[in-house]
Amino acid sequence: MRRRIALQLRRPSRNRTSCEMHTGGPLFFSRSFGSALPARLRAGILASLFLEQTLLLGKIYNALFMPTNVLGTELKCCCRNPTTGFYRDGFCRTGPEDVGLHTVCVKVTQEFLDFSVLDGNDLVTPRPEFGFPGLKPGDKWCVCVTRWKSALDHNRAAPVDLEATHASALEFVTLEELKAYAFK
Repeated sequence: MRRRIALQLRRPSRNRTSCEMHTGGPLFFSRSFGSALPARLRAGILASLFLEQTLLLGKIYNALFMPTNVLGTELKCCCRNPTTGFYRDGFCRTGPEDVGLHTVCVKVTQEFLDFSVLDGNDLVTPRPEFGFPGLKPGDKWCVCVTRWKSALDHNRAAPVDLEATHASALEFVTLEELKAYAFK
């Protein structure tokens, strides 16, 4: 049984794909046809397929193995109303795209919100284009661990949900500091 694979390759300098330049349309190939492709193009195709498989495996891994919290147990949901988390799934999970490390689940206080605004991070104003509703005291939200640490250093830290705070937060703050502000 022969498999046919449809590829979409993009070249930054042209609107047409490299496959369209060779064939006039999308390229469908089998093993026998694939060997007729230039070596560079074959390598690019294989690299693209490998990357797609790697990304798919990463998504499957994340779905099967939930990350842990600072207590070493399964990470719990922080909040779904408003929906929080870098990935807007309710969890304070992190990944390579999350440069701010949104890993600490807090119940925001007015004092914490005021500190955040003064420190350059307005958590009060709604930003619908980013899926951000704006926060009010009592809302739970995944905040950047460095922002929480800065608030802690200025005696403005918000209460923390330890079961919903990602274990990677421990690279920046101690468990004792988090426990001192635990609300559950």
